[in-house]
Amino acid sequence: MNTSRFFHHSTVVGSRDPLCKLIQSHDAADEFGLQPDGYGALLRPGSFTFLLVVTDERVDCSQDGVLYRDASTVSQGEAVAAAFENQLFTKWPAEFGADAAGRRYSLGGALQSERDEALW
Repeated sequence: MNTSRFFHHSTVVGSRDPLCKLIQSHDAADEFGLQPDGYGALLRPGSFTFLLVVTDERVDCSQDGVLYRDASTVSQGEAVAAAFENQLFTKWPAEFGADAAGRRYSLGGALQSERDEALW
């Protein structure tokens, strides 16, 4: 349900492609045609835009010639985050800013072999 301040942009998201879906859906209609110009048309100029992806899966998708594959490692995860941010900042700087400015957060699963025992 859409209200004056909340808009639901409905799209099917797989467990490994949420970053690609966020890029695709920015300018694409949702599955019900409620936002024919994508969710980007709903973002308020000058407001803080926060994207949250929660998953226990890895990232493995490609969009606009960019491969996002974290291979379930910290270093590849950081590379994927940097590539994703670069695509957002390059395509839509007015909406997402020119850099991360300390706004990168992550919630995700870790394989047993990747866990840092000091954290547990």
